[in-house]
Amino acid sequence: MLQIDNSALLVIDVQGKLANLVHNSREVIDRCAKMIQAMQVMKIPVLHVEHNPVGLGKTTPKLAELLVNSDFFEKITFSSLGLLPFQKALEALGRKQILLCGIEAHICIYQTAMELLENKYDVNLLLDAISSQRLIDMEAATQKLMLAGAQPSTVEMAVYELLGTAKHPAFKDILHILKSNGSN
Repeated sequence: MLQIDNSALLVIDVQGKLANLVHNSREVIDRCAKMIQAMQVMKIPVLHVEHNPVGLGKTTPKLAELLVNSDFFEKITFSSLGLLPFQKALEALGRKQILLCGIEAHICIYQTAMELLENKYDVNLLLDAISSQRLIDMEAATQKLMLAGAQPSTVEMAVYELLGTAKHPAFKDILHILKSNGSN
């Protein structure tokens, strides 16, 4: 089970034109936004990375405005762990349950998740907040990652798992975020 004091969210490469080209792009961006907001309410660390922002563009505005206070890293490697400052920041958190959202599932999500698994992290794939341009690429990546030990989840499933009870002090705020129509 996910635990608030042992979890962190990693938002990967939801940037530039590519963010609008992936399968189900509007829903993926909306689900990423809801997850970021929920993590902020629960005071769970959020890290985000951009792959080659000079070539691909910056994080999509809807997410960028939510991520202003999160740890940010630019990378050229497909795996986020290929970047030493990111590795150090992740290790400094001391959290072993990593929730992943972003794009593209079969490249940067896949390679980051595989390296996290190799480094003994508990990887949770937020399947409704992960995508690729081609559905087959996304499906192949998530299946291969689950076979390697990553846990499938969704934004709502992970958030309610973290809360554990409707009596949690953040429950009402989280409920408002999850039930909003995505225009936030």
